[in-house]
Amino acid sequence: ALSESTVTLMAVVFDDDISTVDFRVQFPDGTRSNFSPGTRISTVGDLTTWTFDLDTSAQKGLYGYRISMVDRSGNTVRHPEVSLAVEGGGGSGGGGGGGGGGGGTEEFIEFLVADTAADIVDAARSDITSLINGHPTNLAAKFVRMAFHDCVGGCDGCIDLTNGDNFGLEEPIDALDPVVAKFAHFGMTRADVWALASLEGARGAQANGDDLPFPMVWFGRPNCEDAHASGDCVESDCSAKRGPHRELPSPHLTTQELISFFNDTFGFSEAWETVAIMGAHTLGTLDRANSGFNGPNGWLGNTNRLNNGYYNDLIGGTLTDFQSGNFEALMNSANWRIAFYNNSEFGTPNRWEWERRTPPDHFVMLNSDVALVRDLSGLIDDGDGQVSQCQFVCNRNDPQTGCPLPRCPHAEETFDIAAEYKHDNVKFLADFQSVFTKMLEAGSDTSEGCLTPPCPLPGTFTDSPSSSPTTPLPSASPTIPQPTSSPTPKPTRTPHISIMTEAEYDALDADIAALSEAFGTDDISRAHFLGGIVRLVAHDFMDFDATNVTNPMGPDGCIDMDHPDNSGLPQDVWCDDCPLTQVYNANFIHLSKADFWVAAANAVIRIASGGALDLKNTYVSGRADSDSCDSQGLRLPAASGCDQVELVFVDRLGLTRAEAVALLGAHTIGRGDAEFSGHHGIWVDTEAQSVVFDKRYYQEIFNRAWIPRNLNDPLQDWTWGGNNGESPRFMLSTDICLFYDIETTFPCCTDTSLSLNGGGNQCDRGGVVLRNTPCGGYVPGSPRAEFASAVELFAGKRPGGGFNNDNSPFYSGFSSAWSKATTNGLSGLQPLVPNPPTDSPTLPQQTTSPTIPQPTSGPTLPQPSSAPTLPQPSTSPTPKPTGSPVSDILSEAEYDAIDADVAALSAAFGNDNVSRAHFLGGIVRLVAHDFMDFDQTDATNPMGPDGCIDMDHPDNSGLPQDVWCIDCPLTQVYDSNYSHLSKADFWIAAANAVIRIASGGALDLKNTYVSGRVDAVSCDGQGLRLPAATGCDQVEAVFVNRLGLTLTDAVALLGAHTIGRGDTDFSGHDGIWVDTVAQSVIFDKRYYEEIFRRAWIPRNVNSANNPQDWTWGGGNNGSPRFMLNTDMCLAFDIEATFPCCTDTSQRAGDGTNRCDNNGVVLRNTPCATYATGSPRGVAAAAVANFAGRQANGGFNNDNSPFYDAFAVAWNKATTNGLSGLEPLRGLQVAAVTSAPTPSPNSSSCEDVESFVHNGRVRDCAWVIVGSRCKGFKDLCPFSCDICHLL
Repeated sequence: ALSESTVTLMAVVFDDDISTVDFRVQFPDGTRSNFSPGTRISTVGDLTTWTFDLDTSAQKGLYGYRISMVDRSGNTVRHPEVSLAVEGGGGSGGGGGGGGGGGGTEEFIEFLVADTAADIVDAARSDITSLINGHPTNLAAKFVRMAFHDCVGGCDGCIDLTNGDNFGLEEPIDALDPVVAKFAHFGMTRADVWALASLEGARGAQANGDDLPFPMVWFGRPNCEDAHASGDCVESDCSAKRGPHRELPSPHLTTQELISFFNDTFGFSEAWETVAIMGAHTLGTLDRANSGFNGPNGWLGNTNRLNNGYYNDLIGGTLTDFQSGNFEALMNSANWRIAFYNNSEFGTPNRWEWERRTPPDHFVMLNSDVALVRDLSGLIDDGDGQVSQCQFVCNRNDPQTGCPLPRCPHAEETFDIAAEYKHDNVKFLADFQSVFTKMLEAGSDTSEGCLTPPCPLPGTFTDSPSSSPTTPLPSASPTIPQPTSSPTPKPTRTPHISIMTEAEYDALDADIAALSEAFGTDDISRAHFLGGIVRLVAHDFMDFDATNVTNPMGPDGCIDMDHPDNSGLPQDVWCDDCPLTQVYNANFIHLSKADFWVAAANAVIRIASGGALDLKNTYVSGRADSDSCDSQGLRLPAASGCDQVELVFVDRLGLTRAEAVALLGAHTIGRGDAEFSGHHGIWVDTEAQSVVFDKRYYQEIFNRAWIPRNLNDPLQDWTWGGNNGESPRFMLSTDICLFYDIETTFPCCTDTSLSLNGGGNQCDRGGVVLRNTPCGGYVPGSPRAEFASAVELFAGKRPGGGFNNDNSPFYSGFSSAWSKATTNGLSGLQPLVPNPPTDSPTLPQQTTSPTIPQPTSGPTLPQPSSAPTLPQPSTSPTPKPTGSPVSDILSEAEYDAIDADVAALSAAFGNDNVSRAHFLGGIVRLVAHDFMDFDQTDATNPMGPDGCIDMDHPDNSGLPQDVWCIDCPLTQVYDSNYSHLSKADFWIAAANAVIRIASGGALDLKNTYVSGRVDAVSCDGQGLRLPAATGCDQVEAVFVNRLGLTLTDAVALLGAHTIGRGDTDFSGHDGIWVDTVAQSVIFDKRYYEEIFRRAWIPRNVNSANNPQDWTWGGGNNGSPRFMLNTDMCLAFDIEATFPCCTDTSQRAGDGTNRCDNNGVVLRNTPCATYATGSPRGVAAAAVANFAGRQANGGFNNDNSPFYDAFAVAWNKATTNGLSGLEPLRGLQVAAVTSAPTPSPNSSSCEDVESFVHNGRVRDCAWVIVGSRCKGFKDLCPFSCDICHLL
């Protein structure tokens, strides 16, 4: 149904015993109505027609409905065999279809209601996403490849499968056929669907954290059977699989030939466009049966991920080498060697290819790939592509071998571009998006531009052949305000109120992220920018005075820019030429500055916390800007001490002392500038840390010997006694006073025990000796002791010294305080307006239990308890559900409710991390035991994630006792609120919640979650398929051979051992896999670090009572650290050297070797390691990579390699063997567009007034501010200074 306000649903019933037919509707946002009675409109014999008029004016998108019939005896039938149809309201006809028809076999019959072309494209994209997520092969890569093969000669939805170059493309064509059929009557051609599939394939293949959109700008591409201009289809009936014959590029093109091909075919006039489009080779593999090339691992091994990894092995050196122009280091990359394959057995051409590593674990490059970095002109043999006159690099591993052949010369036009992409993934993705979109528009007239995408191609729906779609997509109404050619002046302070929409909030977040990214590696400027925005908001709300009834001020968008305490804001943050002001003037001027500033600061906090602290859900708007704020600067706190903290934050703002401490934690980002405030330096340890929003600020208060600087100066602050280099660390008196009573003991030193490396005390500096004058602390129970307690809590200070890795107390405290401070004195503020609005039908009922603890007025300190009090469901738990098939699709609201329920259950444990580890780890183990029984080799009973576990099998011991039982909290939550879902879907959603909670929000799997799994009725033999804890033969048998994963995937999944613990009552293994009980509830890479950190030795060897595992030779502090054989074998060849010790160099405090324990001496028996390049060597390399192991033996702080790999492996394992799974109902993906590329008038060389990029109106000021000339110089030739080139 197209642009209809009412749709009539109809059921034709062939049974005269039916008395009532009820209809239940599923709305586009995923919510569902109750069953409502239909209207009987006619009866003919035993055939009765029932209808139901559905109001679709509130929501557009994909609807569904199902039928419930009641016979005259009162029996209900929910799945009748009926004929079903859909009629458009008002007799206009309309679209049925999509999800069902006669037979009633679909639970919901789907149909689309659309207002605009964007609605239809979004619906098609959603179907394509489901295809990709539910398909057993890498459809994303296949869609990207198919687009390239389709667009050579014009993107017309036709490929000639008789052409050997197109072998292997039948699978993606067939996969898209249902989508093509479903959307044909809405005006989307097959060529459009193929193009959209390639865009979604590229978008979805980005790594976590890379979320560059790949929008659909144009539609209406004619299919080849409708485009007769070339005459290619005259002699044969063209179709999707029998398109015009087109010559695809040779795999042996040289640099110039490659550039010429892309220029002639797609209009890529610049070398960077060719280099960028070749980056698509990061996706997919090569098959000798299709192309003749032997590349089962693809070009670089990670065949599902679109990133800059393709260039990594073509270019050598480091970022420093690139920035300094160290040419030899850049040339000295991976050692690619030429190899030959005779393909007579496959019937494909014989091939020469470049390989790295030893087959079958090798990576592949073709001559046309190598041509990006090596000039092979005249060096490729014409017959078969052999390169025999030069080699890629000299043999770095064997200096005596030298270079038997000269090194191939570098490719001058493209080498530097490839090197740039290697070190800048953001730039690569932006450039790839630009050229990929340009490729999909090849051969089409897009000169008119597209203001509100998607737009119809000119002439699309005039004189259409009869086989073309006859119903055009509706045009979108332009809703984006048009900016002037230059930013408007700074607005006056007139009060106005406009409520912010979710789309506007997200767009602003994206703008702040883009401005931040534009600083590249310049963290000093980035710290000024990010910290400046937070300071702007703080200075806006810190003038609030609850005691001043006539003029309370507060967050009102008004700051006295002339007051010295606001110095720096009108120069660098809010000025006519400041990037933040330009963004406001160009796109958000309809909002109050107060609302805009707070939303911008929220974006800073989300970005700088790596997504761990996202304040979107607590954001409210409707603040009115004040037109006057005289004396605002007089209300700001001076930097003199805690009397000012109490006066401003406690007395005037009405906050608690703990909330004041939380807000001051914002000092962790930004820096002091002597030019403005008179204070110079950063509050944390390094420039890199000054752009990270975490608890480091509080740790720094304890880490250093802080001493006063600039004594007897009004700008006196604090520095430390060590070496500062070029980035002085400093604190204000308002920082130091939070923990130390500096008013009583000034001048003093905060830690008199710290010495300098060269001798001397850090407290003695600049002629002032303070080694004997320690700063005092506050008396316990005194008001200011509340400051100190909060500092310790937020720092994560441990009783024995050091700090934990948990930011959550700070994040929780800051979130509560920030919400209060930014809403002080205001009423009537409103949350974000959802986009699109969800007016609605009956929403899923909010879970009555468990409830989420409400934030208190200050951060709640954990209270010890002997046993956690778990929330109880409102009714008695129902018996454990039987295995009857259930396959409801989860809505986003239900997913979020499950997440909240699991979070509440976890929070209820208080300080009891032992019980919390059992609970969180148990849920993840439940899911793992459900999917680890999958066997891809068993066609009759593959099992897998089917909600069925043999609870009587000993390998599942602990699950029926503590995790899934009638009295278990997780089961009670399921029975009370989610029993309409399959257990398989519910368990995975609950485990996703565990992972999000335990990673502090850093790993959120919501966007990749799919549902629709059906619970198995029986799973006899399930426990027999689980891996034994004996060694890597079990890892390979289960994860690789049965589940079909890679060894890297297996290593990533075993990283889940980082949470949870072994229990002798169930598994016989006792202990935790990490260092402390607190760490056993954190989902991060510590598990991998622990494998290397300790001297692991076998435990319980030949024991008749306990299973053999591994422990270490040091003290365990009541929580034994242990590893299983399946853990140790990932990095060590324990089969070859058992019993052995993993690190024979470690000594205990008394000098004894930690490999000697309990009478067993293993100091001389180190565990062997695997040979580099061997299959298990791949696993060992993955352990080192995920651990972040550094050359000096330490570890970095980057969890992203583990998180990225885990997300991929988890998605594979939880969808193994299944198809038709669907993403969350109602999950919104913002529609975006890209910029048109009209050619400027070279004679006048004028910038365009404005253009649309990613759904937003932009101008050339935005291009210059963000250093975006590379992608937009054709639109802004004057601003980008290229007029002389035109």
